[in-house]
Amino acid sequence: MDAKGEELDRITGFRPPDRFISTIKPILAGKSYGALKKKAEKEPDNLEAAVELGKKEEERQQYAKAEALYKKVLAAKDASPAIREAAEGRMALLSFMKSRGRDIAGLHAYFDKKKDTAGVVDHARLLMRAYQDGDEVAKVVSVGEYLIRHVGETDATLLNNYAWFLATHDEKLERALELARKAVKLQPDAAFILDTLGECLFRNGKFKEAVEAQRKAIKLAPETQREEMEDRLFKFEKALKKAAKKKERTT
Repeated sequence: MDAKGEELDRITGFRPPDRFISTIKPILAGKSYGALKKKAEKEPDNLEAAVELGKKEEERQQYAKAEALYKKVLAAKDASPAIREAAEGRMALLSFMKSRGRDIAGLHAYFDKKKDTAGVVDHARLLMRAYQDGDEVAKVVSVGEYLIRHVGETDATLLNNYAWFLATHDEKLERALELARKAVKLQPDAAFILDTLGECLFRNGKFKEAVEAQRKAIKLAPETQREEMEDRLFKFEKALKKAAKKKERTT
């Protein structure tokens, strides 16, 4: 809200701290819903403002309004290639959201077309979730590596979620461990991230380190999450004892 009690903008759904801050910054810098709406009204030929306002309408699930703005941009003869591409990309996202995640073809096609650029991060995030839900390992890896290249080094939640998927699907286990370690460096006291590190260590045969990481995770975790983590700790300790006995026999 502003000082007059008028809505500036809104943020819906959960965002981890880093993404929350990156969402707040442009709002504070004057790129809020309210400011963009006024700008679009005063400057109807400002196509960049139209695209930015369309994004805000998407967040409010005002898909018809967003679509109208993007179509206006695409129909404009003087639209620059960059603005036109931005509108095309938003239309692909819009189709996915309107279908509640069922229409993935357009989103995938646009991502595939632009995956050598940094301009399809939003598309990749949605695709990542959809491919993870469908256990489409190769596609998760393709989208996951794109996201790591463009936002992953600062996004602990992304690093963690991608590492967990790889580990629990026995895919690229060394890469999973690398990502989990990076996530822990960013958020060393996050129980869910230490839990992922424990699983990645276990899958890589580093049982002692897995036990240590898991014990730390349990200490930091809310009580409601401990039971599942304790089950994993039991699995890690069992593997560690078995490895120790095997080592004794061979020596």
